[in-house]
Amino acid sequence: MKCKKLLALALTAALFVSACTNVFAAANVSATDAAAAAPQTKVSQPAQSETDEAAQEVVVTEDETVTVQEEQVQANESTTSGTCGESLNWSYNTSTSVLTISGSGDMTSYPWDEYKDNIEQVKFSGNITFICDYAFSNCENLESITIPASVETIGGGAFFNCINLESVTFASGSKLTAINTNYDYLRSNQYHGTFEGCKNLTEIVIPNSVTSMGREAFLGCVNLTSIILSNKLEVIGLSTFSGCTNLKNVTIGRNTTFIEENAFQNCVNLTQIKIPSTVEWIETRAFYNCSKLAKVELNQGLLGIGDNAFRETALTSITIPASVTTINYSAFKELSTLKTVTFAANSNLTTLGDDFYGEGVFQGCTNLTSIVLPDKLPYICDETFEGCSNLTNVTVGKRVNSIGRSAFHNCSALTSVIIPKAVTFIDNYSFYNCSGLNTVYYTGSQTQWNTLKEDGISTTGNSYLLNVPNIVYNYSPLASIAVKTNPTKTVYTIGDTFASAGLKLTATYENGTTKEITSGFTCSPSGKINTAG
Repeated sequence: MKCKKLLALALTAALFVSACTNVFAAANVSATDAAAAAPQTKVSQPAQSETDEAAQEVVVTEDETVTVQEEQVQANESTTSGTCGESLNWSYNTSTSVLTISGSGDMTSYPWDEYKDNIEQVKFSGNITFICDYAFSNCENLESITIPASVETIGGGAFFNCINLESVTFASGSKLTAINTNYDYLRSNQYHGTFEGCKNLTEIVIPNSVTSMGREAFLGCVNLTSIILSNKLEVIGLSTFSGCTNLKNVTIGRNTTFIEENAFQNCVNLTQIKIPSTVEWIETRAFYNCSKLAKVELNQGLLGIGDNAFRETALTSITIPASVTTINYSAFKELSTLKTVTFAANSNLTTLGDDFYGEGVFQGCTNLTSIVLPDKLPYICDETFEGCSNLTNVTVGKRVNSIGRSAFHNCSALTSVIIPKAVTFIDNYSFYNCSGLNTVYYTGSQTQWNTLKEDGISTTGNSYLLNVPNIVYNYSPLASIAVKTNPTKTVYTIGDTFASAGLKLTATYENGTTKEITSGFTCSPSGKINTAG
């Protein structure tokens, strides 16, 4: 309307100038000419009005048409649109850098690829169910995104290398069940992880609807500090959080059954982890080089620990649940911090390492001091305790029938070992350089030991075992101990020193025999008693 008024004024002014020109011209002609021109002037007045109205109408219409066309051209210049699925549409506004996706169903393509460098915001409307592989990969200016509740699956590489992505929010009522699960296809492609390389992503909460998470989903998210996984998650995925160097807190869902290969590899700031009882397997290198990981809680229900799973961590102690049947080679290799390894009572462990690879489960654990191996273990693999230079006492499980090559190689602090009569073969270098070895507790007879020495112990690298100065035959491990007679002095004042005089103990051994013990034991506390009670 404003446009029409302006045009009307412009036309009036133009006609006024035209009339003035005619008058000026009439003043310079003869009277006859003027008289002849007069009717034209009279006729021109109403003609001007009619012409003015007609001209105004025509010009305005043309101008409005031009204006609409210009707006359409401008809109076309700033917005590009199309389809990205059977019932999905997309549009990108270059002026606002906003990508809008609307409609319903699965995303099957990402035609906005040429604009990825500039996309700053993604808006969804409708009911999108699938975000396709690589959909927003390399959107380096994307800082946050909200995944609609309708999305059920996010494809591989969907947000790969979104280096400025700081926040990922899953809408309330999320139906998401799978993240990056197209494993076979993705292995042959350049991109694998859904959020791989999102180096500014700091924390994320995975919806409880998610049941599976594929390989490398958060690989290289170096600033990710906290993640809460879905309670329904069954598998974390290969290399899911590998290289998340600032990850400190992880909550694993209660339905997770597998922690896949390399899942938390190189998470150098992860300090502790609790493995729920639903987890059956911790796969190869799952926590490899988590150099600050000092506490791991393994629960009953775990069946196996993969090779190198906890290698180069900071564990000081570990308790292996009775349900564990397999610990693969190098699982705890070279843990200089590891001091205590405890196998739960009634352990079902049958595999400790692998002779084929020749790398010991506890190889190089230089601060490990003693260990009691489970009774169901049938053999000790090659190099199992090689280089455990502070290992002093070893109890070999009663069913062990062979001890592998270099099993106790360079255990120079080893003073005693319990060897069951079931052992029929001890390989080369099994006790090589065990220079401190002075006592062997053998559960068989002297005759059986002599037979083993002649036929079953390799003479190569086992001189310290073959020439051990003390051998206790028919040894039976202690099953229990009880106080038979109290010590003479039973009442103390704080500061008094404990006296064991008169104390007699009854020891019961696994073979059913008992023995009275009056000396050769230690008591705790010993020395001065400084605590009441």
